[in-house]
Amino acid sequence: MDIAGAEDAAEQLQQEIEGLRTVAVGDSDRQEYEVVYMRDDIAELYDEGTRDEIFRDVLLERIAEEKQEDLFQPLGELEFTVRAFEGGVNVLAWSDMEALFVGTGPYEEEIPTVMETARDFL
Repeated sequence: MDIAGAEDAAEQLQQEIEGLRTVAVGDSDRQEYEVVYMRDDIAELYDEGTRDEIFRDVLLERIAEEKQEDLFQPLGELEFTVRAFEGGVNVLAWSDMEALFVGTGPYEEEIPTVMETARDFL
């Protein structure tokens, strides 16, 4: 896992994204993750067990995403998954077996900035 690179991405996103909530990097093969940035108010919303469950689910999702790549083969490899909730947007950026998770506020206009930064990271 490129923790130093993820920390750099988090620093860049903090400067560019007003509603940045969380940045984490994960390794699907090892089923490991590291939160490199989390706003204090967000940390209060999710206890450690819930955070573990969220990030482990994200890493397991990569296995299922491989099926999506097979189904949509003419489009190439899956690079991003975006989930928009009432209170925030989660962007998952994928490379082979590494993932960058970025949580923002409910500001859809920030998605392109997140994607650009994630591409630079991955």
